[in-house]
Amino acid sequence: MFTTRCAAAALLISIVAAPAQALVLWDTYLERTEANSLYTSDTGGQETVQRVSFATDVSATQFSVSGIFFFGDRTFAGPDDFTVNIYADAGGAVGALAQSVAASGATRSAPGGQLNNSDFLRFDAAFDTAVEIAAGTWWISVAMDTSGDDDVWIWAGANVASERIALRSTWGSGAFGTPFERQMSLLIEGEAAAVPAPPAIALLGGALGLAGWAARRRRAA
Repeated sequence: MFTTRCAAAALLISIVAAPAQALVLWDTYLERTEANSLYTSDTGGQETVQRVSFATDVSATQFSVSGIFFFGDRTFAGPDDFTVNIYADAGGAVGALAQSVAASGATRSAPGGQLNNSDFLRFDAAFDTAVEIAAGTWWISVAMDTSGDDDVWIWAGANVASERIALRSTWGSGAFGTPFERQMSLLIEGEAAAVPAPPAIALLGGALGLAGWAARRRRAA
């Protein structure tokens, strides 16, 4: 009986403590062969936003983007620190700023190839804190801070009729222009919004109840 109860308790612990698997929440990521346009998205210059939609509330923990460095010697040494702004949707246009979150120290890789005579790069970054986003349509900008260097970060994009982006000339201020057909390279991962789990005591009681029933059945046999 004791052994059975211990097994049931171990099962409960594994159910309650099992880590959530990272989910793809949004995926318009572009490889070099898919990218055919470029838009500055730098905290010292233009801001570019991509329209995204989530069917349920989500908790975003990490993202990936691709792009190039341009205008200077194209050899920005880092650190690759990003700021992600999340704007509400206002009837198909970019609305008010809802959140501004940091993603410090992204990991940079070079999958190969060039775009506009600059090395095509991938950046994988974790948000400094998880970002809770409600279900619905939003506009998201991903901007790198290249201050102190002559390079500017340029976000890779593609001509995709079903997607929309918008631009404004100064990051963080001013009005966005009219959205137009494009897709920016953006992969967002994380978790679906947490659903309250059944109380642990109730689960334990049920597990031990099953264990007791199994023990009584063995004695009866």
